[in-house]
Amino acid sequence: MLEWLELESNQVAIKGQLDQWQLGKLMPVAPLLSNYHELLTVDLSAIDKIDSAGIAFLLELKQQAQKIGLKIDFHGSPSALNKLKSLYNLEQLF
Repeated sequence: MLEWLELESNQVAIKGQLDQWQLGKLMPVAPLLSNYHELLTVDLSAIDKIDSAGIAFLLELKQQAQKIGLKIDFHGSPSALNKLKSLYNLEQLF
């Protein structure tokens, strides 16, 4: 199961499995970002599983945010995400 949890204003957490099977159940990125302004803090510490589709989702999230002038601050990367960031050489993006 994958959840987009609103914690406080401009703070969310992604919880669950950020993989190709669960991402199909999440709404598209643009509507997810429509309620936020200036800065969005995204807590990734509750991600149980992530695959290349999850990495693509995070990259799309960052790209769509830039289009609307929203800065995203990711924090709490789980070890599985850290391994993929290293594998794909994406340490500077997250």
